[in-house]
Amino acid sequence: MTTHPSQSLHLAPAPAPATPVAQTRDQAPALGRDAFFDNAKLGLITLVVTGHAIEPFIRGDVALRALYLLIYAFHIPAFVLLAGHHSAKRLDAGRGQKLITGVVVPYLLFEVLYSVFEWKVMGRPLSFTFLTPYWLMWFLVSLFTWRLLLPVFASLRGAPLWGLVLALLAGTTAAGYSLSLSRTFTFLPFFLLGAWLRPEHFAALARPAVRVAAVAVLAAGAWLAYDHAPELRARWFYGAHSYAALKLDAADGALLRLSLLTAGAVLGVAFLALVPRRRSWLTKLGSRSLAVFLLHGFAIKLAVHLGYLRHGPNTWPVWAILALGPALTLLLASRPVAWLTRPLLAPRLSFLFRRAS
Repeated sequence: MTTHPSQSLHLAPAPAPATPVAQTRDQAPALGRDAFFDNAKLGLITLVVTGHAIEPFIRGDVALRALYLLIYAFHIPAFVLLAGHHSAKRLDAGRGQKLITGVVVPYLLFEVLYSVFEWKVMGRPLSFTFLTPYWLMWFLVSLFTWRLLLPVFASLRGAPLWGLVLALLAGTTAAGYSLSLSRTFTFLPFFLLGAWLRPEHFAALARPAVRVAAVAVLAAGAWLAYDHAPELRARWFYGAHSYAALKLDAADGALLRLSLLTAGAVLGVAFLALVPRRRSWLTKLGSRSLAVFLLHGFAIKLAVHLGYLRHGPNTWPVWAILALGPALTLLLASRPVAWLTRPLLAPRLSFLFRRAS
C-alpha cells in the first residue's frame, strides 16, 4: 500500500514520466476534491479580505481592532498549514511546471499590474521591485520558497521543530520584506506541519468533542483580543519584522514569537475543526481562493484611495464594514471573474517546457 506523503514528511516516490494526457489531468481540477479543504480555503480567504477591509478602522473602534487581531492571529498560519499539506509531493517535472505557471508567473504578472495600478490610480512613481514583494504578494514568494525547501526538510526527523527553530532565529535578522524572507521562515513551521499531517488528523477534527472545544477556544481568543486590544500591536502578527524593529531584545522577541506561533496553531486548528465538511454551492468558490487573494487588493486599495475606507466622522456603520469582506470574496470567486482572469492565474505556457518522453 502506498502511504500518504505527509506521514513522516517524506516525499512520494518519483512517478514515471507523465504523458501529455496525465499532465492535462493533473492541471485540471480534480473530480474528487475534498469539500472540507475547499470550504476551509473559502473561509480563510474571506478572513483575509475582511481583515484588509477593516484595517483602516482599527484605530477608532475597539471591537473592529479586536476582530482584526483575532483574524491575524490564526488565518495566515491556517492557510500556510493547508498549503503545506497539499504540497507534500515530489517536485517532479509536472509539478515543477505547475509551480512556475501557478506561482512564479502570476507573481510576476501581478507585481507589474499592481505597480501600474499604483502609478496610474494612486499617483505614485512607477517602479518594479520584484525582489521586494508588493503588499499581499509576499505569499506567492514564500510559497515558492517553501515548496523548494520541502524536499530538504523531508529528510530530517522532526522537520516542523526544525522549522520552529528557524522561525525563532529569523527574528534576529533584519531581512524584512526582501524576498519575503522574514515571513517565509516565520511561518515555515506551519508549512512543514501541514506536510506532516495525515488525512486522519484532519478527520479527527470532526469529532463532536473537538468541535465543542474549538468553539470554546475561539471564544476565549475573541475575549482575549478584545480585552487586550489596546496594548496588542498588529505588527507582532505580521512576521515581517525583526525583534529589534519591534523594540525587543532577542530573548523577549523569541518568547513573543513562540507565544504567537503557538496561539496561531491552536486557533487555526480550532477554526478548521468548525469548517463544514459537506459540499454546498459555496464549496466550488473555495477552489478559486487564489483569484480572490490576488484581485481583492485592487478593490481595497482603490476604496482607501477614494476615501470610502477611511476612519472619520462619516465612517461606514460596523455592519457594512463587516459585510464588505464576504461580499467582495463572493464576487471575486464567481465563475465570470474566474473565466476573465484565467489567462493571468493559469496561463498556458507549454512552449516553455520540454515535452515528456
